Amino acid sequence: MADLSDFIEDGDTESGSQDMIEDYLTGREIEETEENKLRNRYIRYLIEERGFDEKTLKTVPEWRVPPRPSASRTSNEAKRPDFVYFDGPDHNESEDRIHTVGETKTRHTEGDSAHEEAESQVKWYLTNESQAEYGVAVSDLEDPFKVTVFADTKDQAGRKNVTKVNFDPPLPGEELDVDASTRIRDLEPFDENPKQLTSEIRDYVHAHDESATDDLTMAKQWAYMILTKLKDEEKPLGERPALHIREGDDANAVANRVDRVFKRQVLDSHPAVFGTAPDKDEWEIQFDDETKRFIVSKLQEYSLQKTDALFMREAFEVFITDAVKGDEGQFYTRRNLCEGMARVASPNPGDNIGDLAAGTGGLLGAGIEEVSKKLRKQLIEQGQEDRHALEVRQFIESHVFGVDKAHFAVDLMEAELEAMAGTAPNVFRKNSIKHHRWDDDPLPSGRFDVLFANFPYGSGLKETDQTDLQEYELGYQWESTDGDDGPRELTDVSGIGPSTAEDLQEAEYEDIGDVYEAEADELADIPGIGGKTAEKILDDISKEDVEELRGEGEEEEQEPFVQTDQVRDEQEISILFLELYHEMLSEGGRAAIVFPETHLVTDDYVAYWLRRKFRVHAVWDLPDQMFQPHTHAKMVVLFLEKPPADVNPREEDYPIFMGTIEQVGHNQRGNPLYKRDDDGDIVRDEEGRKVRKDHIPDMAEVTLDWFIKTKDFIRNAEPDGSYFEDGNETPDLEGTDLEDDQVTVSYNGEIEDDTLVPRAYQRQPIERARQWAEEHDCELVQLSELMEEGVVEAFRGHGGVKKEWYSPDNEIPYINTSRVSKFEVSTVGNHVKRVPKEVYESSKEKLEIQPGDIFIVKRGENYIGNVGIVHPAHIPLLSAAENDILRVDEDNDYNLTPAVLLYLLSQDIVTDQLQAKHEYETIIWNVSDRYQEVYLPIPQDEEFRKELDEAVQKRAEGFGTLVESIDSKMDRVQQREDDEKQEMKPEN
Repeated sequence: MADLSDFIEDGDTESGSQDMIEDYLTGREIEETEENKLRNRYIRYLIEERGFDEKTLKTVPEWRVPPRPSASRTSNEAKRPDFVYFDGPDHNESEDRIHTVGETKTRHTEGDSAHEEAESQVKWYLTNESQAEYGVAVSDLEDPFKVTVFADTKDQAGRKNVTKVNFDPPLPGEELDVDASTRIRDLEPFDENPKQLTSEIRDYVHAHDESATDDLTMAKQWAYMILTKLKDEEKPLGERPALHIREGDDANAVANRVDRVFKRQVLDSHPAVFGTAPDKDEWEIQFDDETKRFIVSKLQEYSLQKTDALFMREAFEVFITDAVKGDEGQFYTRRNLCEGMARVASPNPGDNIGDLAAGTGGLLGAGIEEVSKKLRKQLIEQGQEDRHALEVRQFIESHVFGVDKAHFAVDLMEAELEAMAGTAPNVFRKNSIKHHRWDDDPLPSGRFDVLFANFPYGSGLKETDQTDLQEYELGYQWESTDGDDGPRELTDVSGIGPSTAEDLQEAEYEDIGDVYEAEADELADIPGIGGKTAEKILDDISKEDVEELRGEGEEEEQEPFVQTDQVRDEQEISILFLELYHEMLSEGGRAAIVFPETHLVTDDYVAYWLRRKFRVHAVWDLPDQMFQPHTHAKMVVLFLEKPPADVNPREEDYPIFMGTIEQVGHNQRGNPLYKRDDDGDIVRDEEGRKVRKDHIPDMAEVTLDWFIKTKDFIRNAEPDGSYFEDGNETPDLEGTDLEDDQVTVSYNGEIEDDTLVPRAYQRQPIERARQWAEEHDCELVQLSELMEEGVVEAFRGHGGVKKEWYSPDNEIPYINTSRVSKFEVSTVGNHVKRVPKEVYESSKEKLEIQPGDIFIVKRGENYIGNVGIVHPAHIPLLSAAENDILRVDEDNDYNLTPAVLLYLLSQDIVTDQLQAKHEYETIIWNVSDRYQEVYLPIPQDEEFRKELDEAVQKRAEGFGTLVESIDSKMDRVQQREDDEKQEMKPEN
């Protein structure tokens, strides 16, 4: 065909002598020739009717085929096919990815020999394009096209043998069974990335199949296709597979064979999934014919029966998206986490294992895999490896139980287990929370040895039925007792939030004693409270609470929380599931569960109940991105054991493994993250696969190794209950990517306030601070100790400011968390909120901020720990309640000044400690008063302290910035120390 106008050489044609049209694929201008118009029509047909991905196709600028396989593509003898396509959309026009070359010819230019000319040209292309597998000749001698397909079949010597075949033009990446010789025995295990393949299938369905209207429908149909493929592979080894594209097949022929296998064989052999519907026409695979053909083309060379069962789980994972599970408040548990949890729980072949909120069964599948590995090892040792499949099947039939209330989840779970082992008898569609109402109980009478779960969690997922709530201890109200966890601050009382507390204090009710002595009518008259809130507040304060606050009551040792006889109005589903799991485990049974961190922090009675009912053997701290981009929920993994009924594990002192996972193989957008070597290249494993940056596998191995060494959690505890061979065993990180500060061991007796967040027990930041203090002649003192001695006093920010009070015309700056950073308290600029002077006058009675006071931020992920100092020019100002204000009494034995405290709170050796104190409360990070637990290395160098004070004074006077002034101070001190040491060295 004629050269394209964008690429013609000088003198080849006269400019403007030819009318132009747009190339259908690229939109570029090309000559209006009959061949170009034919090519446009054919490319449009491939994309719109055959479902080709336009990213796999290339038209202009045209591909060049060399005159010989060894020749250059830039040779003058090179020829240009009218179109080519590659084996996938990410081809980057690579020579080794080219799949098919094509040529178009028209009667207008070639007469009746047009098609013969196209065929001749295609044969030439295939002979010289070494990587191309197929060629397509297209002409207009028939309506709408005449098409011939050629294949490079290669002869016995491996030479190219271009053969005409009776197939539709192959799909990008498709391999055709040209010689019709494929038999069941020829199918190979799947050895490529199944996630990539299933992603391609999912994307194709999304783009081209109108019958799959939503992700739920698509996931179900995919499950049915997998079951059909597996059933087809059960034929005798010498038979041809039905799910294979044959010569002469169009999409309808392939789809008919798929439907026959599904209706005649799959429906009858999988009653767990399809029931026993007498009319088989009620069931069908809803994908259209082209989609069925596309899926067959992708799977036809592989045997799923020969493929490791992990493929089946990977294959399902792609289709279980947030859209499928979001309505039920369940987010998909990623495979790496499922495998890590199952590895640590380590179920044995004789264990009953289950998941009572199973979703699509990912955790159950991982548990089955662990048992499968143990069975294989045992059978190899016994010389009976051929029994492995049978043993796994029997294990699933007798010991694996899955329950979920969502119909689609049960369908997919059954299908996945059927695909893995050909059986799924113990999968039930029921609401586990209403277990006490079930007409029949199909769960094992001895209950469970191992339970897995990622409990449903999300907005609105609460149980409100009083009949159900009263079946659970955690369905009742729990009250703080007179211990340390009783109500002491106003905000500890139910019904009093920060704003209500401000209203009460403005009305001169300073503490819970003042409130307790008031009448309900008096409180109700306070603006913003009202009658119902007043009654709720008074109900939550007892005489004993007030006596404890004022030191008038008798101290009694008691539990920090007690259950009342008041059933709650509602309770989080995930909290009720925690109690259900305790009920369902046998004594000594263990559970591995994903649990919302906020329940362990905000709902503090839950953490108390948990430690009272379970032995907590390990906790993993999961990063924010674990379940992103589908949800931002902050979660932990708990590894629990149910003790005997007469044991209170809260009173036992046993070691707890604490692990902090920082990398999970993907980022916040769900995109994969890969390990890189020192040169920046992606690391690959022995099989050439990219290795993800994922701490979960290493953390699982380290946790399990520690359990085995301490005889903890795994079923080899001594009969006398002494579960530890060596309770001081240190986790072994050798050969892993984990850092020392990601793993620690704490004893149950060291757990403070029932806090079960691993980062709160990281000792490495404190040890680094201790070492730094020794090296720099500093005294290491905990901030709380300074407060107890009166050296530092902490005040809570004012808060209580209403939005309607904000105006740029007002006089008083109101400092929120974003206004404190880089040693500064920002009181100028458009972003500073300002309130009326009368608001300041009424608030300063609580706290009047002074020059030298230090702000420290307590809430907000990006702001926690920021500090700033108040200068005279800042006064007057108010602070948000999310800030604390620290005031130094400079008459102290530590020679601590505000400038030194400001410097210390901003140093890495302190902020690293503070990072470990963060907790996730509902939707925001919060450090609360835990910042007071940090250790400060107070410098003893008098000159250094003097320089810091001068730097602060200069900033107050407007010279330079505080950051520039003090950044180099520690370097100067170190240099002075080094000089002094040099002077003290004896002369040679």
